Amino acid sequence: MNTKKLWGWVLMMLISLPLSAQKIGYTNLELVLAYLPETQGVQQQLQTYSQQLSKRLETRKAYFDTKYQEYAEAAQQPGASQEALAPLQQELQKLQAEVQRETAKAEQQLAQKQGELMQPILDKLEAEMKALAAEEGYLYILNSSASGTSVILHAAEADDLSKKLLARLGVNIDE
Repeated sequence: MNTKKLWGWVLMMLISLPLSAQKIGYTNLELVLAYLPETQGVQQQLQTYSQQLSKRLETRKAYFDTKYQEYAEAAQQPGASQEALAPLQQELQKLQAEVQRETAKAEQQLAQKQGELMQPILDKLEAEMKALAAEEGYLYILNSSASGTSVILHAAEADDLSKKLLARLGVNIDE
């Protein structure tokens, strides 16, 4: 019986030994991305693209507003019947549907553009994280997001890799 306990204890020690040697680090990806000059350039490009999309939408909305004014004026005319207003109502419904489709399309295009512009930055960030993890022996690097859901409830400051990651990316920040 004592032999079984001894082997159980040895087995438990052997299993826990590799676990205690594993290093886990964390970084705040939002913070790192905010400091990168490339991200700031992407934000400027997205703002310009968003303004271009907004101009197209404004033209459609202005046309809808004009047609709505025509409908409102026609409805105020004495003797305006539902039959006479029906074609204008149908046109307004059609225009409103077009505006909604164009708005959804513009949002989709903006999200796609953001993905296209951010992908090289994210790829570079991932490569640097992998290199940092390999050099310093981290098996895991977790995200400690400030605004999103963080998986880290408590961690040592020494395992915060944000500054090291920024330094690897060529960004020097002051405390």
